[in-house]
Amino acid sequence: MVVTLFYLIVFCLSVILFSWRREFAMRLVVFGICLLGIYEAVLGISQIFGHSVSNHSLFALTGTLSNPGPYGGLMAVVFAVTFAQSLRESRQVLPALCAIASFLVLPASMSRAGWLAAGAAVIVWAFYEKNLYTWLKQHRLLAILSSSALAAFFVGIFFLKPASAMGRLHIWHMDLLAIAAEPLHGWGLGKRAFAFGEAQSRFYSEALRTPSVISLSCCPEESFNEYLSLAVELGVPALILILAILFLALRRLMKRESPLVYGLVAWMVFAFFSYPLSIMPMVILLAVFLGDAFSLEEGAGRRIVMAASAFALLLSAGIFINQLDEYRQHRKAVDSYASSRMYLRDGTYDLAVECLEPLLDDLGSEFRYLYDYGYALHKTGRYEESNSILQRGASISCDPMFHDIMGKNHEALGNYEMAEREYLHARDMVPCRLYPYILLMDMKASQADTLSAIEYARAAAALPVNPRHAGMQGLRERALSFLEHD
Repeated sequence: MVVTLFYLIVFCLSVILFSWRREFAMRLVVFGICLLGIYEAVLGISQIFGHSVSNHSLFALTGTLSNPGPYGGLMAVVFAVTFAQSLRESRQVLPALCAIASFLVLPASMSRAGWLAAGAAVIVWAFYEKNLYTWLKQHRLLAILSSSALAAFFVGIFFLKPASAMGRLHIWHMDLLAIAAEPLHGWGLGKRAFAFGEAQSRFYSEALRTPSVISLSCCPEESFNEYLSLAVELGVPALILILAILFLALRRLMKRESPLVYGLVAWMVFAFFSYPLSIMPMVILLAVFLGDAFSLEEGAGRRIVMAASAFALLLSAGIFINQLDEYRQHRKAVDSYASSRMYLRDGTYDLAVECLEPLLDDLGSEFRYLYDYGYALHKTGRYEESNSILQRGASISCDPMFHDIMGKNHEALGNYEMAEREYLHARDMVPCRLYPYILLMDMKASQADTLSAIEYARAAAALPVNPRHAGMQGLRERALSFLEHD
């Protein structure tokens, strides 16, 4: 709530500033984007050469963000704005410096979505400001060669990380299935992950799938397509409305010849492949772009727009200040949760429950907290309480581990039919995981249902296993050992 209000405040301030003095507002915004871009680029270069530590253990380059993907998207948007501004006003050194710096680190991010976003912005700039269409008509052979090179570039981007690309296509497929199930009003805010899990479970349970298709199953926290994510949560009509607002903003920025239009183009392209709405700098930039688009410099509506924006600004600021104590309490709870995870790692689950229980009111919408709290309750034998917490987490997550632990709780309580139902649902959600099969194998073996246990053991043993994943190797060895003894 507090973060959303902050974005609304930024939007209202942008509308007022651009309506009041557009030229001054533009210089201020471009200057701010340049500072952001140069700082992120210098930090990124420092991380590449090992002088600074990245925010992800697997990647050398993240800037101030959590991984290279969002970093590449941010640098693409920064590049798009400063590239256009530097060519428009050649005497301004800072935009040119920022454009060069952001362009240098963009390839190192390995963000294909960032590359496409930057490229799309440059192409739109060439068509709109350099009349590229007329030039292509006059040089048809070069146009054909350029189109072929562009197509080859897209193919190359796909095959640069084919497994990742296929995984992303699979995620979009599941999101489309979720949209088809609830097209009008969606699944509700914050329910995208749950909707994904339900769609994937139906997909794999309705028919036999090939091993290559099964290997694509996953439980992503993000949609990797903001448009599909919005449609899943809010429905198709809401998505159409949002797209109409974005394209109206593009049209207005183009008519004003604003350099921010290229930043919005890059942002919208990046949103098709990633999750910029989860990245604070990207949302702030979007709020500024929209503020410029929907401001009024002249006419009778100018004062009305400024007055309405000022009213919304004051109202948002008032609510924001009122919510600050709640936000601080939430941050304090997050810190307490981070500290209490040491008890989970040490296996002192009684202490973990004691620390996690008071945080439920503040962190009841955080699926990681709900899983850890539910798991700690499971390990201390409080099975019914554990299921209550885990069910709450399963309603906002697509991680099958919620259902695995709920199944174990039911099994401990003697509810074997419910346990099997949870295990099978976990299996269908992500069928490339071995754990649900092992749980089913063990439960059937304990019930002396040897034939079913063998069937599940064979299914587990047949699944491909990452040789570098010790946990998966251990589960597969359990299945093979069971088959050897039976």
